[in-house]
Amino acid sequence: MGYEYLWRIHAVLMASSFLAMVTGIVVSLLFKKKKWRFKVHKRLGIYAGSSGIAALVIAGTMVQIYNGVHFTSLHALLGGISAVLLIVTPQLGLAIMRVKKKKPVRLIHKTLGYVTALMMGLTIFSGLLFMGILGV
Repeated sequence: MGYEYLWRIHAVLMASSFLAMVTGIVVSLLFKKKKWRFKVHKRLGIYAGSSGIAALVIAGTMVQIYNGVHFTSLHALLGGISAVLLIVTPQLGLAIMRVKKKKPVRLIHKTLGYVTALMMGLTIFSGLLFMGILGV
């Protein structure tokens, strides 16, 4: 599979990961009294993390095909930070059920959720600039 196809798959996975992340935040904020909120929020978070990591693997493959030098652009650096956040944030959310002191873990999870969504947005924006799709 060539670079042209891989970057499209990467873009779709990242966009769907970002949408799942933002939707998970919106569900958590707007539907606090609904019984289904936690299940939907949890599933969206797991999907966001999984699809984001899959997109990262594809990005690594694309770089290997193209030139083999990783983390040389702003987009790649932001993507690496986003990837770490996409792993840590859902893990913290899942850990809330296992810890005794839930409040600090919940606060960190919530804060990292916002930071993750922001980093993903910046990463996507820098990727669109990098590919020449946005001519800012």
